[in-house]
Amino acid sequence: MKKAIGSLLVVSAVLLAACNDNAESQSSENYPEKDIDVIVTWSSGGGTDITARQFLQAAEEETDASFLVRNVTGGAGAVGWNEARQSESDGYTLTVLTADILIHSANEANVTLDDFEPIALMSQYPAVIAVDADSEWEDLDDFIETANERKLSIANDGLGQNDHLTAMQLEEEANLDNTFDHIPFDGGAEGIAAVLGGNVDATISNVPEIASRSDMKVLAIFSQEENEEMPDTPVIKEYGMDIDAGSFRMIAAPAGTPEESLSYLDDLFETAYNSPTYLDFAEESNLSPQYMNREDSKEMLNSRLDVMTQLLEKVE
Repeated sequence: MKKAIGSLLVVSAVLLAACNDNAESQSSENYPEKDIDVIVTWSSGGGTDITARQFLQAAEEETDASFLVRNVTGGAGAVGWNEARQSESDGYTLTVLTADILIHSANEANVTLDDFEPIALMSQYPAVIAVDADSEWEDLDDFIETANERKLSIANDGLGQNDHLTAMQLEEEANLDNTFDHIPFDGGAEGIAAVLGGNVDATISNVPEIASRSDMKVLAIFSQEENEEMPDTPVIKEYGMDIDAGSFRMIAAPAGTPEESLSYLDDLFETAYNSPTYLDFAEESNLSPQYMNREDSKEMLNSRLDVMTQLLEKVE
């Protein structure tokens, strides 16, 4: 009798496990069956928020689900990303990664790239080095020549942050005799004001922030490819340097999200990116649209993280 009961319990357990596996499989196959939460870690109305909402609006045109955006700010993205990583990995919570996730990762903070599955890059805007339009420097070669003769100052968005690390890369790639005097400011606007006020020689900025300014001169774009918004401005590759720097906006899911859901979103977001709803709006609004699928997004993130980690080890 005991053997019979024991056998019955084993069979029941096997059947229950099979039912659970089958239910999970069917759930993934039917994805999405409800609306999807999206955590944006920057404030409503900002560039990241606007980009994400327009991109997700385009995605909604291709699926029955809605994308419900919530702005969870603080800690240079860490507060929202921490909430996202702790969410259930079922495909119904997504977030938007920006370059700050690389800083957190390189510093081995409590939230890192390992907590997420990148899905789709929707925007990427390269960093630039810019000076006063009336400055003595005509191009980056002139600037580098002067930097070898005397110490020059460059504004950034904070020591150990993206712009600072970009300037450090420039020091290394240009093999400068002198390092720059790195001057931190609260943001890009303050750095530009410092240049125009004669308080620093140059600033690290980005294409959207500076493309339309006539009072600033961009010496180089930190990209290997020509920038459509500034086609007449040389990219750093033209100076024989290998620097890819700037920020980006990328949709990601918590680590452990089912492959079926990730694959579905990968295809959906490629379609959304190429739709007029997103692409026309992004180009007209200078949101620097650029697309990468899951595989390419992950490769780009890992490559940049390697560079940042090495540079941060040299920050005093």
